[in-house]
Amino acid sequence: MLKMRMVYKLARIGNSSFSFHTSVINENSGQVIAVMVLELVNVNVKSGKPEPLNPVFRQKANRILDGFQLTANPRLLLPSVNRENCYCCKITVSNLDMDMNYHTTQLKYVDYALECAARATESGHYKKLKGDICDYCVKKSSFVHIAESRADDELLVMTWEDQLNPMLLYFVVTKEEKDLCHAKMEFYDPHLYSNL
Repeated sequence: MLKMRMVYKLARIGNSSFSFHTSVINENSGQVIAVMVLELVNVNVKSGKPEPLNPVFRQKANRILDGFQLTANPRLLLPSVNRENCYCCKITVSNLDMDMNYHTTQLKYVDYALECAARATESGHYKKLKGDICDYCVKKSSFVHIAESRADDELLVMTWEDQLNPMLLYFVVTKEEKDLCHAKMEFYDPHLYSNL
């Protein structure tokens, strides 16, 4: 049986935001299975704008950090590609996709990427992935959220495959030519992992 441990810690404190770093670790091997960095922003409910954190909160948070801070927010570097060569699909954000702040939930971007991959696979856009995208198991994925979307926004989701590893797909979700989310998903090759 796989024993896992979750490590959850405050990672960074800023003027109006702070970050949590979560790791899921295989207890037997020590291997990190998953990592998530969650950036939280203190927002004034009336204005909808960021505002400075309470000084007492900052002081307590700095004591918890005890000198430890992640210096940079995570970024996902995607290989440059002519976006005209990508498979593109339009998705309209539904009211059901909203969180309590009326932003699209982060999980929905995974759905949008998979929907785009499903359409690209069905159309024959990818060299290696064929048929139904649901027939492929995800090996690993990374999503970095850059900006927000709201209900009724029309998003453009673009996808392309890695030049060296056709089981690795890249995604960019945009709204009005502004990037909202960068992602990559690597799938198991069913020819190599037929027991999955």
